[in-house]
Amino acid sequence: MVCINRVKEDVSTYFVVVIVTILLTNTEARRSKIRLIDGGYERVVVAIGEEVEENQELIDRIKEVFTDVSAFMYSATNQHVYLREVRILLPESWSDQPLYRPNRWERFENSDIRVDIPTSSKGNIPYVNKPTGCGQPGLYLHITPEYILNENVGTLFGPYDKTLTHEWAHLRWGVFDEYPLQGDRKFYAASDGSIQGTRCVLAIEGDWRRLNGRRCTAGNDGFPEEQDCYFADKLEPGKHGASLMYRQYLEGLETFCDSSEYVGSWEGGLHNSEAPNKQNKLCDGKSIWEVMREHPDFADYDTRIVEGVYNATPTFKIVKKESTRTVIVMDVSGSMHGEKIRLLRAAVYNLLNLVLRKGHQVGLVAFSHKSVVLANLTETDEEGKAMLLDRLPEPERIGGGTSIAKGVYEALAVLANGHGSAAGGKLLVITDGRETSHPKLQRLTDQDLEGVVVDTIAVGPSADPSLEQLAQRTGGQSYYHLDGTSDIIGAFSAQSAAQRTGTGDLESVPITIILQTIGAGETVSVPFIVDKSTSGCLSVILTSLYWNSMNAWLKSPTGVVIDRYSKQYRNVSQFDLFSFELEKDVTVGFWELYITNVNESSTEAYNVTIMVESGAGKDEIPISVSAEWAYTEVKPPQNQILYATVARGYVPVINCQVEATVEFSNQSTGVATTLQLLDNGSGADVSGGDGIYSAYFTKFKGAGRYGVKIRVKNKGMETKIANGALVGFGAAVHPALSEEDFGLDLQDTGAFQRHTVGNSFTCTDDELCKEDAVDVYAPAKITDLVATNVDFDLHQLNLTFTAPGDDLAQGTVSYYEIWLSTNFTLFRQNVTNGELLGANNFTSDAAMNPSPAGTVEVFTHLVEGAGGSFSYFFAVIAVDDEGNRGPTSNFASSSFRDFRPVGSSWFIWIIITIAVILFIMLNIVAVLLVCACLKSATGKQDKYNVKNYQSVPGDGGEETVGLKAARHIDGPTNC
Repeated sequence: MVCINRVKEDVSTYFVVVIVTILLTNTEARRSKIRLIDGGYERVVVAIGEEVEENQELIDRIKEVFTDVSAFMYSATNQHVYLREVRILLPESWSDQPLYRPNRWERFENSDIRVDIPTSSKGNIPYVNKPTGCGQPGLYLHITPEYILNENVGTLFGPYDKTLTHEWAHLRWGVFDEYPLQGDRKFYAASDGSIQGTRCVLAIEGDWRRLNGRRCTAGNDGFPEEQDCYFADKLEPGKHGASLMYRQYLEGLETFCDSSEYVGSWEGGLHNSEAPNKQNKLCDGKSIWEVMREHPDFADYDTRIVEGVYNATPTFKIVKKESTRTVIVMDVSGSMHGEKIRLLRAAVYNLLNLVLRKGHQVGLVAFSHKSVVLANLTETDEEGKAMLLDRLPEPERIGGGTSIAKGVYEALAVLANGHGSAAGGKLLVITDGRETSHPKLQRLTDQDLEGVVVDTIAVGPSADPSLEQLAQRTGGQSYYHLDGTSDIIGAFSAQSAAQRTGTGDLESVPITIILQTIGAGETVSVPFIVDKSTSGCLSVILTSLYWNSMNAWLKSPTGVVIDRYSKQYRNVSQFDLFSFELEKDVTVGFWELYITNVNESSTEAYNVTIMVESGAGKDEIPISVSAEWAYTEVKPPQNQILYATVARGYVPVINCQVEATVEFSNQSTGVATTLQLLDNGSGADVSGGDGIYSAYFTKFKGAGRYGVKIRVKNKGMETKIANGALVGFGAAVHPALSEEDFGLDLQDTGAFQRHTVGNSFTCTDDELCKEDAVDVYAPAKITDLVATNVDFDLHQLNLTFTAPGDDLAQGTVSYYEIWLSTNFTLFRQNVTNGELLGANNFTSDAAMNPSPAGTVEVFTHLVEGAGGSFSYFFAVIAVDDEGNRGPTSNFASSSFRDFRPVGSSWFIWIIITIAVILFIMLNIVAVLLVCACLKSATGKQDKYNVKNYQSVPGDGGEETVGLKAARHIDGPTNC
């Protein structure tokens, strides 16, 4: 078959879709096995990607680097934590060595630190994939072999120990960077009205520089006029000792910043809560240490000191990945009869023929009130696949009660057979009912499940609620298949992709997975797109219990028709499906699939599930999609968030249209809920432009399970592959390169589409989860509030932010409270220490007329006065129609200093100019008048008053010449 032996997604009918998608989608669940015992981290997994070439030096360098990291971490955390045990997971393709032991619970997909090949030219930057909020852990830390092996590359980011401790803080303790990220403000207005570079701590010295090294020019608002201006830190040691979450490469940085309560008067470690960085915006202005002390790792910070740790050198264990072992555990009780078991068979067929690569081992177990091994672990070569398909349960042999635990116990024995232990294996458990026979799932112990990951698929609303707990206990995922849909095929795809061992495993992707209803004699058209990255091969699979009443054909972008008479057609009637298989060089562009229900005499419409999967083009890494809920159990008002990652390898794909359909297990509640996921850095989305699209979910329809399907497509020419960007968040800064080197190389994706199935979650409260429950969701926190400096020409400033919604980020809020203060310390403690602004403070009453969620709000605030050495600080709180007040926004500052040169205003210049001219003219007139008077007086005196001079005795007896006070002969003079 075409698109065969791939680690990617497949389809059959939505039951098939869910199963195949489970096995294909790369769900990055936070399932770290790290544990902290007496200050030492154990079970830290450093996993090497499958595509990394075998190299003993890489292992040695990992040991060397993380030994240094452990010692520095111990010092930077005030002797509280260090790395006690690190496990290095080697790829399956590497050679066996006597000292290597087989992996048990260690897996690439659940590893803490990934060493994998970059997928862009700027991929050597160490970073953490962290779509989560403040204090919440990230998904993984990513570094490249080049970063580890080549010190000329690695030390560009600073010493290894500081850089990787910086990244560990993102990963483990959930803190954020304190330097300005792309799009952030590099400068801000401080409390005294001065303009400062965004940094922590303020004791770090530097100046304003352009990328060409020249100094920047301050504009009339005090900010640099040049777009490429940045704060250039002095690299030599200074008065600072923090903060490692700023620029970790700076000399003298030895710890994290903290509050004045802990650092006292030491400015070199004092957190700068005014700076508009991500740490302050998302962590309410808290210092790094304040967030860390709230983490369980530092719960006893004030009382605990790790005793006796004089050498923080970790113990390293080398483990090597074994071949993938998966046992499919299938419910064959009476409730699975008919459509369900037939769709399950179709899903397993697609899994074996389109998903699993050669070298995988698959076993089959069936259970009802008893269990039976249908097939022990079998290699998935052609012979093995044929045997496994032959052993699948027959539809007519379904019946009995339900004991899921019996099936799990049997499957664990199959995993252990020939391997000494079940550890390192995986179970996929599918059931539609509650347990009616003993033993039950609660009997399974942690020892029984040690090292085994269990994924579960609940079929229909009656499936046992213990399934989610079983998956959660083992670090697996839960999926939900709604009866009458094709979700099960997508679930299989998602579960398979979660087993990827690096970028090289991504060989094919599902383009579309849909359920189509076709009436008697009706023909429907299903368009889909094959893009350049997926032009290697094409599988179009149609699954229907009425396959013999269906006729289908394909039409290529060039008009070529492929029908049931073409060599690419496959009919697999025993599994209720038929397909079209194109093995290579698939035409890029818009394809169309036509399907006709040829049974014109029928009065019923027939369902058919369509899955289109295409394989990677030559030298291409396909664009892939994965999705995951933040929580597997939710009780309102807890915030449930859906994340969807769109990427090509580790490179984000930005400006996509991402839509989710959320379905409740009780179909009687009506239509599904549609969500639009955004990558804009507001609302549920932590970082804009990182390829992780996010949305809150609040539209619950009752207590029970919720499943989700994701559809992604390009938005015209806006959608780009952002080479130079990183999926997630938390990249280390690079001091040796200018900021130009971090610019994005945006590449057009062209037209494309993708589809996947996400894991399920359960809403647990009967009252709070119902559709008409009391409104417990307030508007979301505003995290992007920005204020301009005061414009003294217009006596105003602008406030901008992204509007939240009535329920978190959905709907429209009722009104905004906009607060102002000039005392940041008191204002941060409580905004009510400031002044609540009214409509008269703005040019309009926009604060009382908010825009819908996601809209950029712009408010113009009126300012009085002639300036001063202080700044205004602003905060916004959104309020919904029930009076629920959202959290306080991030704080934004606006300097009240007048930075204009004296007399820079045009009317001042005019006034001064006129005044100067008048002054000069008056002086000229005065001088002329004086001169004229003097001339007139002198002339008359010379002519008429000579005889009036006479000798007068002087002070010394001598005579002087004096003018007698006599009248002129012709009267008084003119002066």
